[in-house]
Amino acid sequence: MTAAHADELLAWARAHGIAAMVAPLARTTAAWIASAAPRDADDDKRVVACIDLAACFFVIDDSPRDDALARVADLERALAGAPGGRPLQRALAALVRELEARGAPLAHYRAVRVAYATAMRVRFERGATLDSDAWLALRLATIYFEPWLSTWEILDGAVLDGADRARVAPVVAHACRWQVLENELVSLARDRAARHPNLVALVAAERGLDLATASADVAARARTELAALDRALAAIAGPSPALARSVATIVRAVDGARAHHVAGDPARYVVAT
Repeated sequence: MTAAHADELLAWARAHGIAAMVAPLARTTAAWIASAAPRDADDDKRVVACIDLAACFFVIDDSPRDDALARVADLERALAGAPGGRPLQRALAALVRELEARGAPLAHYRAVRVAYATAMRVRFERGATLDSDAWLALRLATIYFEPWLSTWEILDGAVLDGADRARVAPVVAHACRWQVLENELVSLARDRAARHPNLVALVAAERGLDLATASADVAARARTELAALDRALAAIAGPSPALARSVATIVRAVDGARAHHVAGDPARYVVAT
């Protein structure tokens, strides 16, 4: 259904006057939905998740600096409920209204996107000046893993309460860290071509390593996070229905990302061999 979801995303983008910025990313976005969305999600949920991922993440993540900063501001204003604005702000506001209409509280959805937007601003303003530790910390906030989970909480009507969110926090932390480490590995070639910061290159420069050795180091750290994720998952006993759904969504997101990086979008991701 990747092509169908890409078509629906583009139809939404045209209706909101942002087709030019979404069109180059439509296939990539829809491919992520195919790889990582919950297996039982229907097409309605997948299309909304596709719109959210494209409009909140990819149109910022893949932008030149000045465009990205303006689009971050659009997202911040839409989340704050500011009226009017540029087409992207209005489109994002429409997305928020669509999610509000589903009846679940959006407090967590908004909060993680505010944090994401703040981190994206730092990434595009100061990312090139950061060392490997600071870059990794920043990428944990800009990888869109927690925002992705919050979207599915709304779509599934299974928003976590405070106690369950605390219980799942270690799982989220290990899954997010794995996502960052893995993404830096498979994005190395693209980042070098675009002259963007990348953890592997930073580690290599700081430690006087070649890229192959630095890649092996980052890959080992990713495997450590996967092992820690498995332990954190095993420690959750007797979850509530909402927490059980959250755990299943996390597991699917990780498994889907692993498959996606290998075969889901070969034009974008290159797995080191």
